[in-house]
Amino acid sequence: MRHSKIYAHLIGWPIRLSFRLAGCSVLEWLIAKYSPYANVLLSVYRPFQPLQILPSHGNRQTQSLVADITRHKSATHCEGLTRSIAVNNFRIETERLFLIAANPELLKADLSGADQLCAALQAARPKDWPPEGGEYDEAAIRFFLEKLSAGGQRVHGWYNWYAVLRAGSEHAAVLVGNAGFFGPPDENGSVEVGYSVCKEWRHMGIATEIVRALIAHAWTNNAVKKALARAQPANSPSIGVLLRNGFQETSSSDPKKLQFELSRNPSSSVRHTKG
Repeated sequence: MRHSKIYAHLIGWPIRLSFRLAGCSVLEWLIAKYSPYANVLLSVYRPFQPLQILPSHGNRQTQSLVADITRHKSATHCEGLTRSIAVNNFRIETERLFLIAANPELLKADLSGADQLCAALQAARPKDWPPEGGEYDEAAIRFFLEKLSAGGQRVHGWYNWYAVLRAGSEHAAVLVGNAGFFGPPDENGSVEVGYSVCKEWRHMGIATEIVRALIAHAWTNNAVKKALARAQPANSPSIGVLLRNGFQETSSSDPKKLQFELSRNPSSSVRHTKG
């Protein structure tokens, strides 16, 4: 086994580089088929597979966003905050945040209580969870759990996401909110986004940053043609989040809520860059 580790260390960097250049699936198959050290070599690469998304559509803020989405294939090589994604396949990194796609395991932890969820996320607990005044409650958690359990990987990333503020000089990594979609794009190519931030972390631009990242993520699916969002007429901060992200008010079928829409630029394209 000692020789196996030495072998993996010596050629690990070229293997990781070649994975990035040629794509992981083919090289994983080749190594697994022809190398006697397949498990060791694959473990060198699998913990982190960054995929950079370069949006080229939407408003200027969305166009400037570069969301580092990391796919994790191994649950045994993550340390620190990244352990929170040991059971996930999706993470979006923004300037200040980690957005972590919920899966059944995280949602079950959420149902067990804020302490269990934050332990799974390796993040400090906020003062209010679920976020005070939001629509994210036990019923919402159970709805997401049902949909993700039934849909599996096909719908992963189309429901709840947890927002974790990265550790800074004045605070540890902390859970600050959640957001997401109400499902994959419908037959019209529409997705609806929702978001909620914990009370002590509001008015800092966090919700705007979350929505911007999620919209950039949605645009990477060519089936998505427009994004919808709803807000209470009296909730001016939430309305401001949508307007800053380029949404425009449209007619609403719900008399108690305003509806906003952001259309995809039909002439734009999405570029994926492995880096």
